[in-house]
Amino acid sequence: MDGAKSQLKKRPVPGLVHGALMAEMIADESGQLIFAVNSGPPFREELAIEKEILVPLRVKRFVETHSLHLPSGVERGATAEDLICEIEVFLWNWVDIPDEWLKPIAHYCLMTWVYDYFTAVPYLRFLGEYGTGKTRMLQVAAALSYRSLAVSGNITGAALFRSIDSIRGTLAIDEADFKNSAEWSDITKVLNNGYTPGFPIVRCDGVDATFTPQLFYVYGPKIISTRHRFEDAALESRCITFETQERKVDPRIPLQLSPAFYEEAVALRNKLLGWRFDNFRSIETDDSALRQLDGRIGQVGASLLAVAPDKEAMVNFLNRYAHSTKEDSPKEIVRQILAEKRGKLSVAEVTRAANQRLQGSGLNPLTYRAVGSIVRSLGCRTKRMNTGYIVERG
Repeated sequence: MDGAKSQLKKRPVPGLVHGALMAEMIADESGQLIFAVNSGPPFREELAIEKEILVPLRVKRFVETHSLHLPSGVERGATAEDLICEIEVFLWNWVDIPDEWLKPIAHYCLMTWVYDYFTAVPYLRFLGEYGTGKTRMLQVAAALSYRSLAVSGNITGAALFRSIDSIRGTLAIDEADFKNSAEWSDITKVLNNGYTPGFPIVRCDGVDATFTPQLFYVYGPKIISTRHRFEDAALESRCITFETQERKVDPRIPLQLSPAFYEEAVALRNKLLGWRFDNFRSIETDDSALRQLDGRIGQVGASLLAVAPDKEAMVNFLNRYAHSTKEDSPKEIVRQILAEKRGKLSVAEVTRAANQRLQGSGLNPLTYRAVGSIVRSLGCRTKRMNTGYIVERG
């Protein structure tokens, strides 16, 4: 039997869900990468599954540099209510964050531990200028998220989708305001496809001269910090965005993350892994209370609602968030301008008025072409005249 086992191919994986069996890669107290398992012997160096041997990924260096956040063990029995409270306390202790943000961010961290149960997840985005604390917020949220890998905004598109495919957890990208247009085009595709499974990135591998298509899995939670909103409206709609403001840091917040931060974070990750093992198959999704929301917010918000102990409070948050997002959106602003201004109106006039209202929003100014497209999407027509395009209302 041992001889037959030794002939099996070894495949590195970060974890698995295989029938009733669940396993998760951890870095034990000695730093060794092993599997924590939900049944049988709790810790194993490898797993024999069908015709292969599964072993942990070779990512020890990532763990040692605090780029990849893994549990060190597993502590079972914590409830969602317990964990939400503990995550809120952890956030409050390590980052200067408005109280009203604590609970939504805590729910996001909890949701990441069962993200692979869902068919759509939102991205958590911190938006603000230099010096407003968005990087610290990203660091602290990432430290409690499932299998999170933290990278900087200088990552390439190829490295990005290969990293997600390998780790299959939460990706945290700091300063994701990409300047290189070709690189940004590649990264936008990853982010646009990665909120739902079933849309992998496809690339051809020319190493063996056969150019065999390869599929890269890019689905998963993503925590992002940026100075500006995304120009791509579809990508914006995938984000739950918290805007950071410049203010004096509360004296209770350490200016640097001490060893205590990492110790507290790993202890919480051990409890979160136990919660994943205990609850993965008992999660229930009911999106009936979100049907009145914008389709995308309702879709991605359903995953947060599924893990929320207080369903009513989460529905209220998503309603408030959807309302505030709609009020500030370019489409809603153009709708308001068309409703307020009577008589003949040119696309240029609408564009100027919209851009005045968008000042300070973090969004780039609208072009005439973009406004024309929005006007038509609202049921109006645009007609070309000698002086430019005018809006024809129905």
